[in-house]
Amino acid sequence: MRDVIKIGAHPVQVRCVSDHEIERNKLGDVDTKLSQIRISDRLSRSRKNSVLLHEIIEWLNDDLVLEMNHNQISTLAETLYQVLADNSLFETRR
Repeated sequence: MRDVIKIGAHPVQVRCVSDHEIERNKLGDVDTKLSQIRISDRLSRSRKNSVLLHEIIEWLNDDLVLEMNHNQISTLAETLYQVLADNSLFETRR
């Protein structure tokens, strides 16, 4: 997983962190003010990729004022991840 990605024109730091750095019961989070996405380091590579995609959509939802609810974001992220994984557009090995 890359340390920095671009969302729009902006570099965003991607960090795999211990669970105590993420809000309880979450696998990842996004902070648009700090330009940072954090993902639990205990996840498999495929799950990290899925969570990364979810957090990117969260970022876009906030940044573009899309007003998607969390259920819509989760459904879109999982469905889109499956298309990308099934077509070898994401590396899914650990």
